[in-house]
Amino acid sequence: RRLLKPQGEGNYTALIEFENLADFKAVGDSPFHSVSARRILPLLDGNLAPRLYEEEVLA
Repeated sequence: RRLLKPQGEGNYTALIEFENLADFKAVGDSPFHSVSARRILPLLDGNLAPRLYEEEVLA
């Protein structure tokens, strides 16, 4: 997990890395995720939709 601070004004971004899409989906479907989401939602503002990326290793 990482919290990315914007340069200047703007919103922070939370970055959470998973080994693969199956792991991401498993966490999202877990009871722990449901409880955690309810507790943290009041702290968040804005677009809460996840964005998925693939890592590209540059040689």
